This record gives sequence, C-alpha cells and structure tokens, in this order.
Amino acid sequence: MKTEIYECDRCHKKAITSDEVYTLDLRAVKLEIISSVNLREKFTWSAEWCRACRTQIGVEELDKREGKPQVQIPVEPQPSLEDMVREIVRQELPNS
Repeated sequence: MKTEIYECDRCHKKAITSDEVYTLDLRAVKLEIISSVNLREKFTWSAEWCRACRTQIGVEELDKREGKPQVQIPVEPQPSLEDMVREIVRQELPNS
C-alpha cells in the first residue's frame, strides 16, 4: 500500500489525510531572477510552501476559499407593539 506524504519545503509540516492536505494548502512559490549583466541568464527557484509560510512572508494576501472577512453590522432592536402605541399617543395628544 502506498501512502503519499505532503510536506512544506520551508517549515517541514507534513500532511497525510485529505483534511490535513486541505489545511496545509501547499502551493508553488516561484522566484525568477534575471541577470543584470547578461539579460539571457535567468535563475528560477521554486518550492512548495504551506499557507502559513506564505502568509508569514506576505505572499498570501487573502484566503480565497473563505472569501473576504464578514463585517458584523449591528442590528437595531425592533420596537415592541407597546413602544409604538406609546409613541403614537405622545404624538397625538397635546402636551398638558
């Protein structure tokens, strides 16, 4: 039986189960450097990093799967029937 083990190249966290692989979220991080002396020379570096490592160095901006953070808008409480009747009575009756 074969077992695939996924590992981050930076922090060496490992994942075996599908839930662990989803949490680890390995993605390729690539860096290309072009020589300033000879523009034809190019150095390419590539590694598989987990989401935590990408976030730590600022490569991962926002988790696309979870979307934007939800903003909680405070909801004003609905006035009760008694409160509405009192307000109507105050408005209709003259000040005495």
